[in-house]
Amino acid sequence: MGMQEWSRRDFGRIALIGGATTALVLTRATPAMAHEVASLPSGNLIGNPWFSKVVGGTLKLDTTGWVFEGSPSWGTGSAKPDCPGPAPWGTSFTLRWARNSGQTPEYHPNIEVRAHTVVAAGSQQRTLKFFMHWVMHRMTLQAYVYGGPSATGPWTQVWIPFQHTEATVWRPPPGASKSEIWKHFTSMPGKFDNWFAPVPRTTTLAQGHAYYKIQLRASYPSPDSTTTGGVGGKLTGVYFATNG
Repeated sequence: MGMQEWSRRDFGRIALIGGATTALVLTRATPAMAHEVASLPSGNLIGNPWFSKVVGGTLKLDTTGWVFEGSPSWGTGSAKPDCPGPAPWGTSFTLRWARNSGQTPEYHPNIEVRAHTVVAAGSQQRTLKFFMHWVMHRMTLQAYVYGGPSATGPWTQVWIPFQHTEATVWRPPPGASKSEIWKHFTSMPGKFDNWFAPVPRTTTLAQGHAYYKIQLRASYPSPDSTTTGGVGGKLTGVYFATNG
């Protein structure tokens, strides 16, 4: 099976192979080991929030509806057991911007990559809501919202619902699942506060717009003599909604 797909059979297959291999197979075969989170709230205007789709009983990468701006741009991450996702899969694919170890070029420091999606909304609705699952090491991640009269703009920046720069590498306690990293960041006070059940951030505009562009930005710095650990981040489960 390739890196860009995840079959439900992988969650239901238990093979007793022995040794370290047994532990690996059981990790993938037990749904409780996946990072299952609650479904996103109703009213999400983003049609493809998890960067995933099901084809023939297999979860596959899907970036439909997202525009990758410029080159280089965001990459994608595979649906690993520690990545968050709703039932029945308990995982999802992700947007990823990180050091690509072993590839050429290995680093893209000090470059801000951007991806966006455009949604239609009622201009009479002035309250905006935003949420996403996120994780990072030594990088800056931001979300910008623009409003406009049509699907092609012109665009006016109306809100920055998310900004965070992480200068260190946070690791889960010894023996803990890697999903603890997602829990740590998504639940960070002042961001979304709850890694499992989404708590969107909200704002109310003086005037609503017929269309919104939700733009996700990421960048990481050049390494220095004190740098250790990973560089980069991932996000998934993007939610944007409006109401009166």
